[in-house]
Amino acid sequence: DGTNDYFHLNTRNKFHDTMKTDLITGCVAAGNTYTFSGKFRVHTTSSVVVKPYIRTLQPAQDKFEFQPITLCAPQTSADDFVTCGPVDFTFTDVHTTASSVSLVYIIDDATTDVDMDDLSFVFKSGAPSGYVLDSA
Repeated sequence: DGTNDYFHLNTRNKFHDTMKTDLITGCVAAGNTYTFSGKFRVHTTSSVVVKPYIRTLQPAQDKFEFQPITLCAPQTSADDFVTCGPVDFTFTDVHTTASSVSLVYIIDDATTDVDMDDLSFVFKSGAPSGYVLDSA
């Protein structure tokens, strides 16, 4: 239809007022690598950095831990959509023992409106676990 749908985040007032995707902890395996990419547009003349992270919470802990996936290039509204990635992220034992694992975004300006498009976190490599179905 000629339109490009994307996520628009406005009326933000905290660095972490963005999107969050919870991952199924039983599917997170140490050594598995995923490729992250996305496009981001900010609505400010100030330079802003989008920072995708894997956020974990360990059992019996009350503080989240953050592992950076990458730091996207600094951008302003003059840049329109800026592609971040592709970049690989490999899960470790820290992620497999967590009670919660999420893909989150931290934006270093707490109030800037942000657009997010073409977000992708796709399996790249690693040993399969659990059931593997053969289509043959």
